[in-house]
Amino acid sequence: VAAIVRARGIKRVALLGTRFTVETRLFGSLGDVEVVTPLPDEIERMHRIYSEFVAGRGSDAHTGELRQLAQTFVNRDGAQSVLIAGTDLSTVLTETNAGFPLILAGASLGPRRRPVAPVPEPARANG
Repeated sequence: VAAIVRARGIKRVALLGTRFTVETRLFGSLGDVEVVTPLPDEIERMHRIYSEFVAGRGSDAHTGELRQLAQTFVNRDGAQSVLIAGTDLSTVLTETNAGFPLILAGASLGPRRRPVAPVPEPARANG
């Protein structure tokens, strides 16, 4: 992933993904690339929204929240691009609809990773 970022001439990026993805700087795959550090409540919002998409409950409102966070990272923190760090988000935010410069990082990680805790199944009545 770091090679893709460097090839585009980007020096500073932000991540949209799970708490684990953000806190580990995309599982350590970004090397010397400078990564914006979101505020703790922003990390939790991203993680919650990502979990909603994984569970099939993602909505246009959730997508709007992600766009707003990404714009904050670009405008407030000087990110030159936002890495979409997860295949569940790569179907929601694309280069044509995001409204900010992005890189789809999920495809370059190889097999699909899902560090999100499993969502419990609803209780079922016996009978």
